[in-house]
Amino acid sequence: MKKSLIIISASLFMALITPLDSIVNAVQDRYSVYPVSLLLHDKYDSASRAKKINAKIFVVMAQNDKVVKAERTQKLIEAFDTSKLKVTVIKNRSHNDISLDKKYYKIMQDFIAEG
Repeated sequence: MKKSLIIISASLFMALITPLDSIVNAVQDRYSVYPVSLLLHDKYDSASRAKKINAKIFVVMAQNDKVVKAERTQKLIEAFDTSKLKVTVIKNRSHNDISLDKKYYKIMQDFIAEG
Protein backbone atom coordinates (compact mmCIF):
# COMPACT_ATOMS: atom_id res chain seq x y z
CA MET A 1 0.00 0.00 0.00
CA LYS A 2 1.36 3.38 -1.00
CA LYS A 3 1.25 6.00 1.73
CA SER A 4 1.07 9.73 1.17
CA LEU A 5 2.05 12.52 3.47
CA ILE A 6 -0.01 15.67 3.19
CA ILE A 7 1.29 18.79 4.88
CA ILE A 8 -1.12 21.63 5.39
CA SER A 9 0.28 24.97 6.41
CA ALA A 10 -1.85 27.86 7.52
CA SER A 11 -0.41 31.17 8.60
CA LEU A 12 -2.37 33.14 11.13
CA PHE A 13 -0.56 36.35 10.36
CA MET A 14 1.91 37.82 7.90
CA ALA A 15 4.17 40.83 8.35
CA LEU A 16 5.29 42.64 5.20
CA ILE A 17 8.14 45.08 5.64
CA THR A 18 8.43 47.81 2.97
CA PRO A 19 6.51 45.66 0.44
CA LEU A 20 5.59 46.47 -3.16
CA ASP A 21 2.75 45.58 -5.48
CA SER A 22 4.99 44.09 -8.19
CA ILE A 23 8.62 44.24 -9.18
CA VAL A 24 7.59 45.22 -12.71
CA ASN A 25 5.86 48.37 -11.46
CA ALA A 26 8.71 49.25 -9.11
CA VAL A 27 11.36 48.91 -11.81
CA GLN A 28 9.18 50.65 -14.41
CA ASP A 29 8.92 53.66 -12.06
CA ARG A 30 12.69 53.88 -11.96
CA TYR A 31 13.45 53.08 -15.61
CA SER A 32 10.44 54.38 -17.51
CA VAL A 33 12.09 54.32 -20.95
CA TYR A 34 12.54 50.53 -20.93
CA PRO A 35 9.86 47.89 -21.60
CA VAL A 36 10.33 46.35 -18.15
CA SER A 37 7.41 43.92 -18.43
CA LEU A 38 9.08 42.37 -21.46
CA LEU A 39 12.53 42.24 -19.86
CA LEU A 40 11.62 40.64 -16.54
CA HIS A 41 10.68 36.98 -16.47
CA ASP A 42 9.59 36.93 -12.82
CA LYS A 43 6.94 39.57 -12.14
CA TYR A 44 6.56 39.15 -8.37
CA ASP A 45 3.00 40.40 -8.66
CA SER A 46 1.98 40.44 -5.01
CA ALA A 47 -1.08 42.60 -5.59
CA SER A 48 -2.73 39.99 -7.82
CA ARG A 49 -2.39 37.40 -5.04
CA ALA A 50 -3.46 39.61 -2.14
CA LYS A 51 -7.13 38.60 -2.04
CA LYS A 52 -6.15 34.92 -1.71
CA ILE A 53 -4.37 35.50 1.59
CA ASN A 54 -6.51 34.54 4.58
CA ALA A 55 -4.08 35.63 7.30
CA LYS A 56 -4.01 38.88 9.23
CA ILE A 57 -1.67 41.21 7.35
CA PHE A 58 0.65 43.74 8.94
CA VAL A 59 2.31 46.19 6.54
CA VAL A 60 5.22 48.23 7.85
CA MET A 61 6.31 51.19 5.73
CA ALA A 62 9.37 53.41 6.08
CA GLN A 63 8.44 57.09 5.79
CA ASN A 64 11.57 57.98 3.77
CA ASP A 65 11.79 54.84 1.64
CA LYS A 66 13.61 55.64 -1.61
CA VAL A 67 13.85 51.99 -2.75
CA VAL A 68 10.14 51.14 -2.68
CA LYS A 69 7.99 54.17 -3.43
CA ALA A 70 4.99 54.73 -1.16
CA GLU A 71 2.76 54.45 -4.22
CA ARG A 72 3.91 50.84 -4.80
CA THR A 73 3.16 49.88 -1.21
CA GLN A 74 -0.16 51.72 -1.30
CA LYS A 75 -1.24 49.77 -4.41
CA LEU A 76 -0.52 46.54 -2.55
CA ILE A 77 -2.40 47.75 0.53
CA GLU A 78 -5.42 48.55 -1.65
CA ALA A 79 -5.39 44.99 -2.99
CA PHE A 80 -5.83 43.40 0.46
CA ASP A 81 -9.06 42.74 2.33
CA THR A 82 -9.03 45.74 4.69
CA SER A 83 -10.75 43.80 7.49
CA LYS A 84 -7.56 41.74 7.89
CA LEU A 85 -5.12 44.60 7.42
CA LYS A 86 -3.04 46.76 9.74
CA VAL A 87 -0.62 49.39 8.38
CA THR A 88 2.08 51.26 10.27
CA VAL A 89 4.53 53.89 9.02
CA ILE A 90 7.82 54.26 10.87
CA LYS A 91 8.78 57.90 10.68
CA ASN A 92 12.22 59.21 9.77
CA ARG A 93 13.38 55.83 8.50
CA SER A 94 14.25 54.52 5.06
CA HIS A 95 14.15 51.12 3.38
CA ASN A 96 17.57 50.06 4.63
CA ASP A 97 17.45 51.34 8.20
CA ILE A 98 13.85 50.67 9.23
CA SER A 99 14.86 47.80 11.53
CA LEU A 100 17.25 50.08 13.44
CA ASP A 101 14.31 51.96 14.94
CA LYS A 102 13.31 50.85 18.45
CA LYS A 103 9.64 51.10 17.46
CA TYR A 104 10.16 48.47 14.75
CA TYR A 105 10.68 45.62 17.20
CA LYS A 106 7.96 46.82 19.54
CA ILE A 107 5.30 46.95 16.82
CA MET A 108 6.37 43.54 15.52
CA GLN A 109 6.10 42.01 19.00
CA ASP A 110 2.70 43.63 19.51
CA PHE A 111 1.42 42.31 16.19
CA ILE A 112 2.58 38.77 16.92
CA ALA A 113 1.08 38.93 20.43
CA GLU A 114 -2.29 39.97 18.95
CA GLY A 115 -2.24 36.87 16.73
